Amino acid sequence: MYKKVLFTLGLVWGAALCGVWGQMNPLYPPVTYGNPDLRNISLGYVIPMLEDELGKPEDQWASSFLKPEGKPPEKPKAPAGQELEPEVLYEYQISFVRWASMYGPRRLKDNLADTCWVEGVEGPGIGEVVIAAVGDDLKKLGIRIGFQKNKDLYQKNARPRQVKVWLMAAEENVIGDPGYLKNIKVYAVHEVELKDTMGWQPLPVPPIPASVPKTKTEGLDPKHWKPYWLVAIQIVSVYPGSKWEDCCITEIGTMP
Repeated sequence: MYKKVLFTLGLVWGAALCGVWGQMNPLYPPVTYGNPDLRNISLGYVIPMLEDELGKPEDQWASSFLKPEGKPPEKPKAPAGQELEPEVLYEYQISFVRWASMYGPRRLKDNLADTCWVEGVEGPGIGEVVIAAVGDDLKKLGIRIGFQKNKDLYQKNARPRQVKVWLMAAEENVIGDPGYLKNIKVYAVHEVELKDTMGWQPLPVPPIPASVPKTKTEGLDPKHWKPYWLVAIQIVSVYPGSKWEDCCITEIGTMP
C-alpha cells in the first residue's frame, strides 16, 4: 500500500515539475532513503560527491533515514480556467520535499531542536552512519543526541551511546546553488562514548593526520585554502528508548 501511494505521489510530482522546469531550480524528494554502502566505511573510503541540497541528494549523506509520517502537503488548486502560478507550484514543491525529508540528514544542520535525523532500519540502528559537513574549523565541535524537541520524546526514542567518529575531508568544494563537495575521503577514526543528556556536548574528533591536503575551493585564492572537514557518525551502541527503538540525533555542529 505504501509503495502504491509513493508511486502515485511520484506521478503527481512529475506533473507539477513540468510547469516550473527551466524557471526555478527544481527539488526532488528522496528516492532510496539512504546509501547502504556507507556501512562499509573505513580508512581511505572515498565518496565521489555530496551535494548540499534538500531532498534526493540527502540519500547520499546517511546509510539510511526514516521515511516521513503523516499526510503530505496538499497540492494547491488553480482557480477555474487558470493554471497555478510557477511560484505557487515551487512553494508546493519545497513543502513536499521538506515533508518527504522529515528525518533526513540535513536536519542535523538546521539549528532546530524539534527536528532530527532518524536511522531507517529495524532495531536501534547499530552500524548506521550519518554524515555532517563541518567546514574548515573543528574547534568546539558538538552534538545533541536523541530527539530534543522535549524531554518526553528524548526519553522515548533511542540515543547513540558509543559511536565511531570518522574524520573526512573533501578534495574540492564547488560553491554554487546548490554547492557540492567532491572526493570526500576518510582520514582518521576513533570511538567515543556520549553522555545521556539533553543539550550540547563535545564531539571529540580523532587526531588529524599531517597528510590531509587542503580543499580546492572555487572562487577562493589558493593561499587561503584549508581542509573542508566532515564527520561521519557510526552507531556502535545506544541508550534504549522507553517506547521506540529508533535512534535519533538532533544536531551536529559548533557548540554555542
